[in-house]
Amino acid sequence: RYAIERKRISQELRDTNETLRAVVETSPVTLIVLATDGTVQRWNMTAQRVFGLTAEEVIGRPAPFLEQSPPEIASALAAAFSGEEAISNLELR
Repeated sequence: RYAIERKRISQELRDTNETLRAVVETSPVTLIVLATDGTVQRWNMTAQRVFGLTAEEVIGRPAPFLEQSPPEIASALAAAFSGEEAISNLELR
């Protein structure tokens, strides 16, 4: 019985992850996930259109926009990476 329940939960988790991946990939909003060291972990199709770089070109590498960020953006990102604060609704123009 435990094995059946575990298998069901594992399948639900896989399904949820696949749904989330599809939502991120097809979002009309640029969605980029960065690791704490500033390297790109996820890069959706909208990010590809905005920045002109494919996911294959940026995943695992430093985010291309960090080097050109204004000081206030770089400071906010550094605070978020250190765990001091969270960032939401960050808009880069």
